[in-house]
Amino acid sequence: MARFILDVASKGPKISHEELKQVIDIHNDYFGGFVSTIILVDDTNENQFYYEELEDDPSLNDLNEEQINNFKKLNRELFNEYL
Repeated sequence: MARFILDVASKGPKISHEELKQVIDIHNDYFGGFVSTIILVDDTNENQFYYEELEDDPSLNDLNEEQINNFKKLNRELFNEYL
């Protein structure tokens, strides 16, 4: 089992329904036959991964506490749905 963090930049300050649907469609195309989940931990463009600025401030690549808590909450909810 592996975990991946996918950081998707949206066109606006928040990801739109259409953009989210594109991500889910791509996920289904590549991982539809495997056990996998997508958990949206942040629908904004805040605290994204900043490749160019990492040398000056590596903390920009960290998930913030709200994103981590969102993952934990939504992951537990998803797990409880299958019990």
